[in-house]
Amino acid sequence: MTNEKSLRFESLGKIEMKLSYWASLFLLALGGCAATIEPIPQPESGYSALRFRQAAQVRDHSINIYIFSAGSTFVNDRKEKDMPVYCGPATINDAQTYTVCLGYKGDDTIIIGPRAGFKEVTRTLPSGTLEEVKVKM
Repeated sequence: MTNEKSLRFESLGKIEMKLSYWASLFLLALGGCAATIEPIPQPESGYSALRFRQAAQVRDHSINIYIFSAGSTFVNDRKEKDMPVYCGPATINDAQTYTVCLGYKGDDTIIIGPRAGFKEVTRTLPSGTLEEVKVKM
């Protein structure tokens, strides 16, 4: 009976080690996607910004739905891993409003999760959804 118990505990220990190994790899990969945000000094003419002319709803490649309100403004006051990003308010999954940073490719095309590895996704909005503006803070 003692040998059986010790074999069971040894097997459980191996399983725990394998699980902790995979959990560590997952956390390491997730940490590699962490944002590196650097502020940008305000230009004399003001920051570039994107204003939503109409409400927009966009799904990322998993389960999240981003809702951008008409009139919300996303300001390019920082860059993420050397890419200019536009940050402003978005509601995620009808739950809570967060500050979200987007990449912008022009022609109403945004990047959700710019420079965030597997979380990065490009979405094209209906024509005329965004307008480029300048804002002074």
